[in-house]
Amino acid sequence: MDTDLLKTFLEVNRTRHFGRAAENLFLTPSAVSARVRLLEEQLAVALFIRERNNLRLTPSGERLLGHARQLLATWERARQDVALGEGQLDPLTVAAIPGLWDSLLGHWLAALRRAVPRLALRAESLGTDALLLALRRGRIDLGLLFEPPLVPGLALREVATLELILVADRPLERTAEALAHDYVLIDWGVAFNERHAALFPDCPAAAARLSTARLALGLLEQGGGAAYLARPMVEEALAAGRLFAVTDAPAITLPVFAVHPGDGDKQHHIDAALALVHGTPRT
Repeated sequence: MDTDLLKTFLEVNRTRHFGRAAENLFLTPSAVSARVRLLEEQLAVALFIRERNNLRLTPSGERLLGHARQLLATWERARQDVALGEGQLDPLTVAAIPGLWDSLLGHWLAALRRAVPRLALRAESLGTDALLLALRRGRIDLGLLFEPPLVPGLALREVATLELILVADRPLERTAEALAHDYVLIDWGVAFNERHAALFPDCPAAAARLSTARLALGLLEQGGGAAYLARPMVEEALAAGRLFAVTDAPAITLPVFAVHPGDGDKQHHIDAALALVHGTPRT
């Protein structure tokens, strides 16, 4: 399989236009068309429905989409691993869900590089399902997430606890007041949603719902409101008086899990990496 064909297929799908795809790939439109036709011939299917001003994927093209992305990612990782060569750096690919990069792992990669200078690190931000799929397919070596997955062949361990506290842009004593006005609900995952619902069954509708804590922090500091944020994220803002912990609000704690292959030649690097995860360590 020619990876250039897959790259061209993905770019045509992204732009939904052969001409724009050609510009982005520094090719002529005829070269882009030829690559797509060659890929269709190799697969013996049509990948695009070509209508005037309406280029879209066929069902076969839809099925190829995920495979193409995975194949290119796997090829890129293989290329980097082989290029390291004998006596060079040891590759380690880690992934975490977005909420953990925002809240707990901000300084982790730098600490890991200092502690294990022989590592050639690659880091990704993935959703839970994509992270587990990448682990099963061997595309990443270590994943960090909130919900504990039960996946045969993968080792699971709890490595830290993340504390979430309710903060606001102004001093507030009562949780009900924070939830009633300009409350920002962050998607910290299933465990948080269940705990939040149990604590606040009559919580009014949130003024905003955001997928990442970093966005919520910026919104609070610039536009006001209240939200449950990780303590490591807000320590500086609390000390500076830009944000305030709501006096009577209960903290919500989330366990952090590491998942990785059960054995392998990278186990010592994985152990070193997990020893540097900060939060409330598990013993």
